Amino acid sequence: MEIEEERRRFYDTKTFVYWDIEDYPLPEGYTVDSFYENVKSSIKNQGYGDVRILAYGDRKHSSRSVHVESLHPKIPLFRLGCRYGRHTNILLSMLSNARMDVLRPRTKLNFMLIIKDMPEEDETEVVSIVRFLRRRHYDVFLVVADEDDHDQSEVPLWRWKSLLNGGGPISPVTSEEDDDDTSDDEGRSRKRYKGN
Repeated sequence: MEIEEERRRFYDTKTFVYWDIEDYPLPEGYTVDSFYENVKSSIKNQGYGDVRILAYGDRKHSSRSVHVESLHPKIPLFRLGCRYGRHTNILLSMLSNARMDVLRPRTKLNFMLIIKDMPEEDETEVVSIVRFLRRRHYDVFLVVADEDDHDQSEVPLWRWKSLLNGGGPISPVTSEEDDDDTSDDEGRSRKRYKGN
């Protein structure tokens, strides 16, 4: 943990949050303002610096392939034709930001995905890209529905309701196991995250 904290101090950190508003609409009683402030606070409290939220929704009543509007003064909303299109656009944006990161050597990028499970073939693509980014030392966080049962994950997980209220991720648990899922390309151990 001390190495991770040192790395965060060395770099300016920026976290891109990709929010599919169709998969995770705001529940009654929550506003976009409170969502923005609480997500920003939750991520910053974990030591992950500047936060940029990008929202994705269905394209309604627009002939353009991608329609951009504003959901909040600091949250652009990209409207695309279907769920597959939204998720593909999110993944391409993550990869593009990671590629541009090479030009900013003292900036540490992180990514948070607020998207629901996809059909198996699409989920494989997401898992593949998340693993690709993690092998290149990017932190990737996933948000899961409150009712989902996730015992373990290679990445930090937030429960949706906890994130909405500014809470932290599900508690990390260091695994003693030496399996392929818990080490990176150089053989260093990774933390696994387990639900409370």
